Amino acid sequence: MGFDFYGALKELVEQVPEVRATTPKLLAEALGDPRATRARAHPRGCGLASLVGIEADKPTIGVARRALVGEVGKIRGVLTPLIFNGLTVGAEVKKTEGAPIYVSVGHKIDLKSAVRITRKTWIRGRLPEPLRAAHHEALAAKKRAS
Repeated sequence: MGFDFYGALKELVEQVPEVRATTPKLLAEALGDPRATRARAHPRGCGLASLVGIEADKPTIGVARRALVGEVGKIRGVLTPLIFNGLTVGAEVKKTEGAPIYVSVGHKIDLKSAVRITRKTWIRGRLPEPLRAAHHEALAAKKRAS
């Protein structure tokens, strides 16, 4: 499993100034690769959220509908850790109803802050607003292109 999405990195970094989100910036993208939104919760420890944060020198958060790696650990206060190879690489985050999402550190942010920001932007549906909006825009663009 390689970094297939690395080719999109330059284009995504160029879009960073246009992203309108809370500070630190929650960068959301909607590539077709299900591994793309991962940050540290990636088989290689560095997904697209991390790479965009490093290249743009901005805080980033990885958010996904499914855990790509690891197992959910025991609840510790407000965090339910996602453990991979003995390390906490993210957290499972739940609303009162529905399926959980998985949050991981991208760049320049700690896990507790990443979870707090994700919860604040998770208004409705299955994803936080920035990622939900990006997903809807990607679907609309795909429909226009076909």
